[in-house]
Amino acid sequence: MSIVETIVKEGIKIIPSIWDKISEIYKVHINRNNFLHICLYEVKINLDIIATLKTKELRNHINSPAFATLIDSFQTKAITLLMIGNDRKNYKHFLQLLNENQENQENTEELEQEENEEAIKEDKVKKKDKEEINDILDNFNFVIHKIEALRYISNIAQSGTDFLKDFNFTSRINNIERSLVSISNCLKNIISKQNKKDLK
Repeated sequence: MSIVETIVKEGIKIIPSIWDKISEIYKVHINRNNFLHICLYEVKINLDIIATLKTKELRNHINSPAFATLIDSFQTKAITLLMIGNDRKNYKHFLQLLNENQENQENTEELEQEENEEAIKEDKVKKKDKEEINDILDNFNFVIHKIEALRYISNIAQSGTDFLKDFNFTSRINNIERSLVSISNCLKNIISKQNKKDLK
C-alpha cells in the first residue's frame, strides 16, 4: 500500500498543495527510505513556517481565524504515521537505521580513541553530546504532541479566551523548533548514509 493510500485509509485530511509535492518526492526516491524523505520534507515545511513568525505576537491572536489557519498549516501527518501509524514496517525500519547509525558512530569513536590516546577527553565530550536513540524518538513525539495540542487550544479559543491560562507561546514555539531541527539533522544524516550505501 502506498503512503498516500495509507493516509486516506487512516482518515487524515490532505492538504493538496503539499501532498502533491510529496507524491513527486515519492516517485523520485524509489529506495526503501521513501517515508523518511517525506518526513524530512514535512519537517522542513514546519521550520520554514516558524522562521516567518513573530512569536511574541501569537498570544494576542489566539482566538483569531489567522491563528487557526497558522496552526493548521503545521504538518505532522507523515511523522505521526511513522511513530504511531497502523503500519509498523516504517517504524521498525526507522529504528533499525537509528541503531545502525549509532553503532557506526560508536565504532568510529572507538577507532579514533585507539589511534590517538590524547583525544580521550574530547571523545568523552562527543559521547555526552551525541543524541541517544530515545532522545531522538522523544523529539518526534514532542513535536506531534505539542502541535496537536496547539490545534486543540486554537479550537477552544474560538469560543473565548477568558478561561485559558496565560502561557509563553514564544517558549513553546522555540521548543518545537529545537525538536524539529534535531529531527531534521537526524533524518538528513540517515538518508545521506543510506544513499551512499545504495550507490555502492
